[in-house]
Amino acid sequence: MIHVEFLGPSGVGKTTLRTQVGERIPNTIHGRTGVKECLYRAHPRGRLISKLPTQVDDWILRRHWRCYLKGHHIRRCLVKHPQIGARTTEILQACRSDMGILKSVNADSLQEHVHEEMAISHLFSTYTDDHETAIIDDGLYQFFLFLLVGEQTYSPTTLIESLPRPDVLVIVDAPTDVCFERQETRTRGRIGPFRGLDDQEVMRFIDAMRTAVDRLAEVSSQQGIRTICLSNTEGLETAAETLVDALSTDRPG
Repeated sequence: MIHVEFLGPSGVGKTTLRTQVGERIPNTIHGRTGVKECLYRAHPRGRLISKLPTQVDDWILRRHWRCYLKGHHIRRCLVKHPQIGARTTEILQACRSDMGILKSVNADSLQEHVHEEMAISHLFSTYTDDHETAIIDDGLYQFFLFLLVGEQTYSPTTLIESLPRPDVLVIVDAPTDVCFERQETRTRGRIGPFRGLDDQEVMRFIDAMRTAVDRLAEVSSQQGIRTICLSNTEGLETAAETLVDALSTDRPG
């Protein structure tokens, strides 16, 4: 399996880019369809379940995930990467301190998010084949970016050493005003950490995220992780084409 992780400021277009790239590269596991495919593989009767009506198989897989698989994969992820627990606690403490740039972040929902992403990360690593490419956006690396935007100083090296090591780290960037505009036009509205902030505070948060991404990208390259930097200033379609070409050299046979 080739593990590709997307990282960038909120509103830069990571999910849209991931979808476009995933549709163009064969044997790709990504997004909700990728999670569902892995759940089929994880369930002892997965292929039989896949033939059921969509609402029925969704219910069975969700129940299996919530009641058994999610907790199992969280535990297995922590066994392999025990420092995730310590880093997560540090982020949650910063959010609950009601100080600095992270004061708007809801710690409880953030904790639920990181548990979900830990489980998905381990699920993908367990149930994807050697010839497949797993693409993750808004995953563990995006979550741990919060440690680099807080008031305290953390080393990007420490974060990388705490997390599952990707084969490729894709850095997506755009000017702050572009990211802000995308946030304002999202059908779901602003992401959780931006709700309740005024426009200037949101712009400051995005600026801090862009700076943190640059720091992490520099260190990831130094540590031998293939790091691809993209800008969506010319449009996500162009960025997707560039990334597909770049990843073609890494595609499994």
